[in-house]
Amino acid sequence: MQADVLRAPVGPGAIHVERYGHGGTAVILLHGFGTCNFLWRAIAPAITAAGHTAYSIDMLGHGQSDRPLDADFGIAAQAEYIDAAMTVLRVPRAVVVGIDLGGDVAMKLAANRPDRVEKLVLINTPAFDELPAKDITQMQRRTARFAFSLTRGVMGGSFARGRAAGERGGRGTYADEAHRSVPGAVRREGRG
Repeated sequence: MQADVLRAPVGPGAIHVERYGHGGTAVILLHGFGTCNFLWRAIAPAITAAGHTAYSIDMLGHGQSDRPLDADFGIAAQAEYIDAAMTVLRVPRAVVVGIDLGGDVAMKLAANRPDRVEKLVLINTPAFDELPAKDITQMQRRTARFAFSLTRGVMGGSFARGRAAGERGGRGTYADEAHRSVPGAVRREGRG
């Protein structure tokens, strides 16, 4: 079955929508993190075969939707974008199906606009107010700091190699200059 490909302006950009069928109950399909509406390629036609209209949506910043630099891509913002898209698509009420991050967006839409959500279907959905959750964000920051500290140690070694290359008669490298500022780096007499 061939989908109707649509673009729905939602404020900071436009989202990509594939509509399967016409008539019956509207079913909004929301993908998860790191995926796009392609996830629903086998499901949407089956929904249409059951007499409903399926709307497979690429959330803003995903798939073929716009990626505006200054847009908010958080869960609450995505829920607002889906609400706006439903208005543009003339879908007053729908069954909203979300997997992973899409489930969080669907829950936020149902909480903020219960009049728009006839039924809510959640698949493998984390229960966070924001993604990543605060504890995960802290862990990511600590990991990034640790990785950076390791990189400085590794780069210190490469700075030493760059310095040695400079000592063999070449002009030296940017690494030579950076090497001078690395604590504990090996220095030769008469240089650095």
